[in-house]
Amino acid sequence: MFRIMPIKRHCIPAICAIVLLAPCGCGGGGPERPDLAAVSGTVVYDGQPLAGAEVAFWADKAPKASIGVTNSEGKFQLTMFDLNDGAMPGENVITVTKRVATAAPSSSDMEAMLNDPTTMTAAMQAEDEPGEKQEAKSDIPAKYSEKGTTPLKETVSTSGNNEFVLQLAVE
Repeated sequence: MFRIMPIKRHCIPAICAIVLLAPCGCGGGGPERPDLAAVSGTVVYDGQPLAGAEVAFWADKAPKASIGVTNSEGKFQLTMFDLNDGAMPGENVITVTKRVATAAPSSSDMEAMLNDPTTMTAAMQAEDEPGEKQEAKSDIPAKYSEKGTTPLKETVSTSGNNEFVLQLAVE
């Protein structure tokens, strides 16, 4: 048999505080994520699919760029927060970067990098030695790697197909 204990007076403020603060939750509190639309595409350079290139879509009010890495067929999907979640709708400036590898990775490492954007990014960051600024060499014209010089722009739609073919011109 259970006996209900009376609430003591000094416990009432603590109970009230818990009831009032419980809906507030823990942590987070950051800005809400923007609505995104799935984006995919292909990068073509000199008439051929461009493998191992980083593609970034930059929307004006986006908290950060949506990024993808091309596979061996030049195909990519964009990620902003979660894998393949896409990019912000509206006009996006597009940068494409393809760095020259300083040492040839093994074929299994290369396949892993082409299939997983996070592996490619980690490998690129590991190349840079702290303390010394290395000038990145590129396999494509440098104008595509900067937001201020790239001629590439696309409008991402909230409905419909967001599959783009990015044609890079040889200089």
